Amino acid sequence: MNEQEESESWGWIDYCLGGLVAAVVVLVLLEVLSRYVLQYSFFFSEEITRFLFIWMVFLGGSVAVKRAAHFNLDAFAKLLRPCSARWFQLTRDVCVVLFSLLLLIGGVRVVQLNLQNLSPALALPMGYVYAIVPISAVLSTCYAGRQLIRTLRDAIPRSGADRSGVSGRSSDGGR
Repeated sequence: MNEQEESESWGWIDYCLGGLVAAVVVLVLLEVLSRYVLQYSFFFSEEITRFLFIWMVFLGGSVAVKRAAHFNLDAFAKLLRPCSARWFQLTRDVCVVLFSLLLLIGGVRVVQLNLQNLSPALALPMGYVYAIVPISAVLSTCYAGRQLIRTLRDAIPRSGADRSGVSGRSSDGGR
């Protein structure tokens, strides 16, 4: 499997996201039906839906990092010379790794501060809800770190390779 197929293939995070989306849809549908048909509202559905949505956002952010679908200034990078484009890509990858590490540090603090706080409807420790922040940060750091390693590997000229290419590969497609 090549790098593009690997980043586009469905992994366990994608299935978790699908499950979260399905759960949100079912909860919202049940809430709407119960409220308008049965004239009854479940006390927990809004809160669970909100918590699931938070988890979807952060897991989705990790998937975006994995697929390099986050901020990517392709139009700008294409205007640069190959050497400058490599530096630009390297800088971008380092920034994503550093941001993910900052998110990890902050996320751990938020979880620690909120373990004693309970959600209003379910009395669930809010630290569990916010645990997705450091989890997502670890995933994003791993994915961004892997991309950084690839960028560094591609920037190192190989013997016989055309040194003007962005990826360090020969201009004739490796033939």
